[in-house]
Amino acid sequence: MVGGIDVQSGLRVFLIFLESFILYTMETIKIDSIPESYQNQDGILSISHEEESIVWLWAFPDLLHWPYNAEWLFSPVVGKKQWPGDLWGLDNEGNLLIIEAKNCRIQSRSDPLGDFLDLLMSHGSCVKEFTSDNLRHKWKSLLKKELSFPNGYDQRPSGKTEGILPRSNQRKHIRKWKDLAIIIDERIRSDSYISTIDRLLKKRKNRNNPVPHFFGLLVRDKRTGFGLNEKGLQSKQKLCNKVKETNVHLYEAYAERKGENNLVLSIKPEIG
Repeated sequence: MVGGIDVQSGLRVFLIFLESFILYTMETIKIDSIPESYQNQDGILSISHEEESIVWLWAFPDLLHWPYNAEWLFSPVVGKKQWPGDLWGLDNEGNLLIIEAKNCRIQSRSDPLGDFLDLLMSHGSCVKEFTSDNLRHKWKSLLKKELSFPNGYDQRPSGKTEGILPRSNQRKHIRKWKDLAIIIDERIRSDSYISTIDRLLKKRKNRNNPVPHFFGLLVRDKRTGFGLNEKGLQSKQKLCNKVKETNVHLYEAYAERKGENNLVLSIKPEIG
């Protein structure tokens, strides 16, 4: 005790405050480059495709408002029945994070969690794709194909688009954010990325492959009225009942132009 204050208790309070502060500051990332197709927009951009928000996360894993550091495994595009979602990754606790993005410019009220519910209803929570061994196999296979090309953003020949990075429309959406694509490409080709994924997969296996965390990511534009439609609300509630509420998350993402050359990327939990 110091002056009537429990030092250990005070330290715990300080660490909690520090963690909250760090998370708050990580909600947004400032970048200097604005894609050419958005140069004529001000304020919140009207993002043309939801996969662009997945590119932001690949470039800046800390952009996800999450209490543990995360790293990404792959962006599957092989269909929702086996590999639903737009982005799969692991955090430092070995938790599997699966994110499905929906573009609210196209569909102002959506259902980003429905595919997860369909998978669990047909397979249960012990889906083989959720296990460390299966994740390792898929990741290694896709990474090998990714690294067989000189970079991850140039347009590839038809039938040669496989890899771990977002690859819809011949990788059009990662190519749009070229500066971020370079950041991503350098990281996934590093020894530290490979060793990090190996460590996190081992951590997940040691924890007996806990139930994943499912994220619905709503990509918004200038409009303020967006969220889940009736089906989306039902999917969220059913998914919470199927796993548990703490494993179901609804986030929002947007890009906001501030000034001539500054762009702020934001991904944070939706309130309410």
